[in-house]
Amino acid sequence: MQAGCEIKYQAWLHEEKEMVDVAAIDLLEKRIEYYDLSSCQNDAEKFEVLRGAPNADCPFERCTLRRYTGLLDKNGKEIYESDILLESLSFDEKYAHVVVWSQDDCAWMFEYDGDLFTASEMNFEQCEIVGNVYDKPELLEVVNDASRT
Repeated sequence: MQAGCEIKYQAWLHEEKEMVDVAAIDLLEKRIEYYDLSSCQNDAEKFEVLRGAPNADCPFERCTLRRYTGLLDKNGKEIYESDILLESLSFDEKYAHVVVWSQDDCAWMFEYDGDLFTASEMNFEQCEIVGNVYDKPELLEVVNDASRT
């Protein structure tokens, strides 16, 4: 893991059941701010929205923040807290890990079947983000049940 990784957040919006990139965190107003691009019809409209200030917000109690770990999966995709990583060690040996922060270890850990693994125990060249615990929680059961048989 990089010592000086970027500080980034995503937020799971509970009511909308949508993941957004957090543009700002307002601690005084207790809310996050983000860019809502859902009404944009093309890239030019998205660019115009992104040039300005964030155009949407959500109070803390209606969202869950996810921190960027500073790690990338085998496809170069950024790994965030609560992501589900599919580790493919062989054709029939696959494990689904959930990314968690360990307060005791002050480190990102990767949980599988109740056990925690450190980043040094993971082979990220064989790991791929397949979802997260908010939008695809069923993936954990399907993948891990299949690997136990």
